[in-house]
Amino acid sequence: MYFVKLLATLLVSCNLFLSVTAIPWISTEPGTPARISPSDLLQAGATRSALYQAALTELQELEAEPLCHRVAARLLVNNCQILEGKDDATVLTDSGRRARDFVDSYAASLAICDLERASFSIPPACEPFREPTLSRTPLSDTAQLHVPEAQIRACLAGLGESPSAWNTWVSYSHKAVRFCEAARADYEKTQNILVFQKLTRVMAKLTDDVEAELQRRTEVWDAEAQGAADRLGHVLPVADALLDKMVVIESLLHNDLMSLVRETATLVEDGSQSARTLQQVLRILVKTVLESNSELAFEHERSIARVNQVTQGEMDAINAAMQGVYASALSLQREIELSQLQASDLTSRQEALGKGMLQLEGMTQAFFSDFDAHSRLLVQAKNMTNDMLDTLEATAAATWTIQNSFRGYGELGGWWPFIVCPAVSLIMGSYGLPPSILRNIGLFTLGELAGAVISYHNHIHNHLGTVAGVLFTFAGMVSNTTGTVI
Repeated sequence: MYFVKLLATLLVSCNLFLSVTAIPWISTEPGTPARISPSDLLQAGATRSALYQAALTELQELEAEPLCHRVAARLLVNNCQILEGKDDATVLTDSGRRARDFVDSYAASLAICDLERASFSIPPACEPFREPTLSRTPLSDTAQLHVPEAQIRACLAGLGESPSAWNTWVSYSHKAVRFCEAARADYEKTQNILVFQKLTRVMAKLTDDVEAELQRRTEVWDAEAQGAADRLGHVLPVADALLDKMVVIESLLHNDLMSLVRETATLVEDGSQSARTLQQVLRILVKTVLESNSELAFEHERSIARVNQVTQGEMDAINAAMQGVYASALSLQREIELSQLQASDLTSRQEALGKGMLQLEGMTQAFFSDFDAHSRLLVQAKNMTNDMLDTLEATAAATWTIQNSFRGYGELGGWWPFIVCPAVSLIMGSYGLPPSILRNIGLFTLGELAGAVISYHNHIHNHLGTVAGVLFTFAGMVSNTTGTVI
């Protein structure tokens, strides 16, 4: 329904547009063509009146004429909006000055073209109406004259001097209106064709849009129908199951429920009979109760008095027990408070003990680390001591051997220490160490001193041998220490 309304609105708008654009030369569209050639008018092929056909024929003849006639005819058709709604009679009677000047001007141009072709003399005042001037005149969208009114009057006066020229001008002045009417009719047809083409494009676009929308709606409806069919396919089994359940319920209602109703009716009758019997029993019971009520009241009063006595005694006992319980509760509360204080004190002690344990753990770790370090140092010291003892033993043995070897050679006792001691000092002091001049000089000097002592004090050979060994060992240790430092 929406698309039908839209189509009707579009058709009404197109009719209004056709009504407006059917009037020539007043279209407001910027792209409306304002110039129509006579050859285009003759190619339209529409059926026209004899008057329009004659005018178009003359326009075709003008177009077939030389350039002067074609230019004049083109300017005439381009400015025909001045003569809109005019004919041969109204142009001369009720037209304004501008329309008459328009007819006079272009009739003069066409007449001058004929006169030039026939080699007539052209008045000087008609020079602006000749072919060179007309060919330079630009076409405009608005109707306007290319010469002033005075120039037109002067040219007409010049043409009036020659009867042939004047008759030619009069003939063209009558034809000018018919030329414009023929051009206007063909222009209207062209405009209508353009409008209908535009309407056709709009309708085609509308049809395409409607088809696309219908296609989309159809697809949506198909999808909805498919979804409804799927849902219906899911609903049908449920409906069948529900129908089966309804059948079962109906069978229950017809079979089991009816039997239950009958049994209920029987039970109701039995209940009524039982109620009547119960009523009789109650009547007898009430009578019996009323008879024994007095005895029960007396016994009740006695029982109440006895219960009051017993209850009073029990309440006294309960009060005494409650007082004892209260005292016990107070004592227990005090003990609990004391226990809480002791627990808080114990907690603080435990925290302090934990801190002490942490400190003790740190000290223990430090002690073990120091103990390990001292153990390593003791092992190193023990190794160094063993090395020193080994060195001293080797030195003593070497000294004792050298001393025994040189005792048999008394004749050498004066000079051998000065040779042997420096050599031994250098060998033992530099053993296993990199070369060093300072260390070698020191060892050599120390060896010379030892040789001098041995040479001049032979009576203390045994003691000096031990001292020399110690000195040699000390020198070796000094050398080792120096080498290590270096």
